[in-house]
Amino acid sequence: MVKNMMTKRPFLFAALCLSAVLRLNAMDLTVLGGLGNAAFDDKSVVPVGNGEFEGKLYPLARIQLDQTFSDFLALSGALERDPVLKNRFWAEARISSGVFSVSAGPLFGLFNSGENGIRPGIQAGIHFDIPGIIFAALNAGSTFGSLKSEGDYEARHGRLEFGFWLPNIINTFSISEKNYDSRETGNLDAGNRILRYQYSADIYAKNIPFEVIVNFGYETLSRTMSDRAASVSTEDVYNIIFLGAETLLNVRPNLRLIFGAETPVYSWGKKPLTKKDKLVLFEAYAGFSYTIE
Repeated sequence: MVKNMMTKRPFLFAALCLSAVLRLNAMDLTVLGGLGNAAFDDKSVVPVGNGEFEGKLYPLARIQLDQTFSDFLALSGALERDPVLKNRFWAEARISSGVFSVSAGPLFGLFNSGENGIRPGIQAGIHFDIPGIIFAALNAGSTFGSLKSEGDYEARHGRLEFGFWLPNIINTFSISEKNYDSRETGNLDAGNRILRYQYSADIYAKNIPFEVIVNFGYETLSRTMSDRAASVSTEDVYNIIFLGAETLLNVRPNLRLIFGAETPVYSWGKKPLTKKDKLVLFEAYAGFSYTIE
């Protein structure tokens, strides 16, 4: 019977084999949600200029699935809401060989403008990892297309990281950038950007049911507006030195709770932009990670 299925219905047989593999491997589901306000108002069509940075409340959300099939192949996919890149979906395959691995897959901007329901793109990365000693990675991605008509947009991101292990601490240094450029009404183009320099310490211990990740660094928020007809461009820039932490708590063998928050230690605007008095900037999120057997 199996032989007959292999010869007469090869695609059905392959699907059944894949289904069996999926059932044999556990899948990790991560769900996160939160709020923050360290951002410019992306709906504004007027630069702040000689004014105050007031922050803008934004939502955070991520639903992600990760599955490792073997030492050679792993798959991931996520649906996200990001304060700069906005709504997007991505999926990628990671192929490993020794200490090196490569990853690639599609990404899509989702309903970020009325004129562009879905904006396709691609992301890829290269990774180097000697477990317990040192690691490094470079990842980047972008949607396709240029800004030709109202509602067009381009979302780009990139991250370079380097890290090493110490007893009970994983140290990571990273540089990341997110850009979102859009063609607005009339002759206006707008762009939002975050450039971030970060150090992270992942602190853990054997037989302790939780770990803590401490983040510290510096980031620059900027919003650029360009009048194509007048060939005039203005840029608002706000700088933040931040401190954050994330706690991962194991409540069951297959369930982990996640809590995180970040706030500026010091922040200031690039002249003539100033900080609003008594402004409290923050980002906070919570969620869980569940292993589906």
